[in-house]
Amino acid sequence: MPSSSSPAATSPSGSTAGQPSVAAIDPCAILKPADLTQFGTFEDGKPETLSDLRMCSWKVHLTHVGDPGYGVSVGVRDNAGINDGPTGQSADVNGRPAVQSADPAAGDCVIRLKMTDKTRVDVSVVGLVGTACDVAGKIAYIVEPRLPK
Repeated sequence: MPSSSSPAATSPSGSTAGQPSVAAIDPCAILKPADLTQFGTFEDGKPETLSDLRMCSWKVHLTHVGDPGYGVSVGVRDNAGINDGPTGQSADVNGRPAVQSADPAAGDCVIRLKMTDKTRVDVSVVGLVGTACDVAGKIAYIVEPRLPK
């Protein structure tokens, strides 16, 4: 029997034994177009895999000329913690540690939600000048309760 000072066993994906692995998270299943209706009408999510990033992206459906075209994505990073990446501001989403980084001129914002020290879920909004972080923050609050604790 391990002592209380023994480190917790971890799986290769960084989860603690007995806890759900981030490998089981489907980024297209934790956010639906219906969740996004308060921000506009979105196309169905498009899954992608890029290196250690599994993501799903939704693009706003443009109905009028001049409407802002922007996108939302949820990404699961299997080998990067919340402090890996651009410098950002510490945040808290429903009690879960997070880091927010932004490029206001481009209208981009990402909120990195901690899963483990070496894994995270990113909520990103791109191309929405002026309100990208407001929208990303609201979406992070929708996504966070659907993540394993």
